[in-house]
Amino acid sequence: MLDFLQVVSSKPVVVLLAVIGALLVTAGSWSRVSRFLGRGGITFIVRLGYGVTGLSVLLFIIAGFIVH
Repeated sequence: MLDFLQVVSSKPVVVLLAVIGALLVTAGSWSRVSRFLGRGGITFIVRLGYGVTGLSVLLFIIAGFIVH
């Protein structure tokens, strides 16, 4: 279990999740301006982006508690 947490909370994974979250939120904002998606789709993409970014923050905090 601890090995799994070390892998999941590693720096590359945390940074990748943060970047994916930021891209999703940005894509949702652009879609809102260009009216590419419906309101429900835009809301879903933005919330998904915030969720992925939140997961990245949570894994960053967990990584701080794991002693190598």
